[in-house]
Amino acid sequence: MDPDHEDDQETVVFQIRTDSSCAVCGDELASGRRIRLVSDPNGDDRAHCLPCAGLDDLVYVPTGDHRLSRRVRARSERQAVVVEWARTREQYERQGYLVEEPVLTAVLDEFNDEGYEPKYELQDGLWIPRD
Repeated sequence: MDPDHEDDQETVVFQIRTDSSCAVCGDELASGRRIRLVSDPNGDDRAHCLPCAGLDDLVYVPTGDHRLSRRVRARSERQAVVVEWARTREQYERQGYLVEEPVLTAVLDEFNDEGYEPKYELQDGLWIPRD
């Protein structure tokens, strides 16, 4: 995955490993937070927190359950791929997706109706692996 050559329709969000700050609102962004890089008028990439990037209404879905990922990505009109730098492999690796919350809710309801249990369970906004 090369975020410098992303598809025109795919928004890339970075899960950061070092502290940073938002170029718009000045919020301190600790390691583990997610940012969107946006080019300024000079062409320099600046970190934007998700609210300033207009992505704060999207919810996170981790990778690992292909059925869940495929279904929510196919239905979510707005989405972003979340990547993080892997030091050992020296490349960005996909961690998950940001998708529209109503789509995620509908898909999880469908899975319940179908008797399918995703590999992760959403509890209080956190994805917990099922035993």
